[in-house]
Amino acid sequence: MSGPESKTSGMAQRLKAKSKQIAGVILNDPDLQAEGRLRQQEADAADEARRRQAEADQRQARAQVRAAQDELQLEELQLQVERVPADEQQRLQAAQARWQAAIEHQAADEERDVAVRAQHLRQAVDRAGAQAHAEQRQAETQAEALERVAAEAERRADLLDEASSEA
Repeated sequence: MSGPESKTSGMAQRLKAKSKQIAGVILNDPDLQAEGRLRQQEADAADEARRRQAEADQRQARAQVRAAQDELQLEELQLQVERVPADEQQRLQAAQARWQAAIEHQAADEERDVAVRAQHLRQAVDRAGAQAHAEQRQAETQAEALERVAAEAERRADLLDEASSEA
């Protein structure tokens, strides 16, 4: 998905994330707050992935335009070769072969660059997702510990109430 639909989807994800964070604050629910932060990070990572993909698509489109221009120049050389004497044809064919090799080399370099950038993008998104999930697990662990402390405090308060009512 790209364009306006992905932008709308990203905004909807951010709105849901912010709503969960706010609801967590209002309800004093750390898990809900953590989930909201996690969803926000996921939305940010997805936006960054879309932005980087758009950049890669633009680079690829420019490379295709350059390749088309190079192809036109190559055809122009071929037409020139057809119009010159045989000894000149050999010289022009050699130039044409060098030009073709340079075009193919440049295209291969650009394809490798796009593949490397795409791989880096996927790795960055994976790292962001893993970090967000780790933070959620940590928040859940902290919430469980707080719940245990609260239960213990409530138990002690009950014991104190019982002791004071007996006295």
